[in-house]
Amino acid sequence: MTYNEFIQNIIDTRGQWNDQFNEEGHHIVPVCLGGDGEYGTKHDNIIYLTLQEHYEAHKLLAQENPDNTSLQIAWFMMSHKNGVFVSAEEYALSRLNFIASISGKNHYNCSGSNNPMYNVHRYGSENPNYNKKWTEEQKLNQSKRLQGTHINDKRLRYVLCIDTSEVFLGLKEAANYVKGCKGGLCKAIKNNTRYKNYFWKYI
Repeated sequence: MTYNEFIQNIIDTRGQWNDQFNEEGHHIVPVCLGGDGEYGTKHDNIIYLTLQEHYEAHKLLAQENPDNTSLQIAWFMMSHKNGVFVSAEEYALSRLNFIASISGKNHYNCSGSNNPMYNVHRYGSENPNYNKKWTEEQKLNQSKRLQGTHINDKRLRYVLCIDTSEVFLGLKEAANYVKGCKGGLCKAIKNNTRYKNYFWKYI
């Protein structure tokens, strides 16, 4: 199924802005390909998808546009969202595409004066959100979007069970899966030894 067929099938099945399925706003034509439209509106280029549908949409976009760095990054980032089902093969492919999209000829130096935000100050009245307050509707929508999501913790690292190709978010999740402990699993990864009859590594 192509990306356009995927989107059209959802529109034909339940409509473009069905409130029952408004978990995730999505640009039908991505911004990086010239699309526009604001989330929270019934714009022609906005569709509301379930979390899993949103992931599938970005996967198809990335696969159909292999040279678009933004779409490869978006697919990889979507694969990290809590509540999204991603197979080990899909995760591995999205990660490889992500690495390729920011490596080699696509890599650029964004430090110092090369950074577009270099010497840009956004304090006080210079901040675009200065003196702006969210409406109660905006607060409610944000609350709904965040329900069920996890807090981004930089200490969490993805753990791969080499023997089964299963990917886990952090040592705790992987250790619980095999009824073990984080300390034992961490030691096994460090020493490249088996833990609970499996080999593991960070990814």
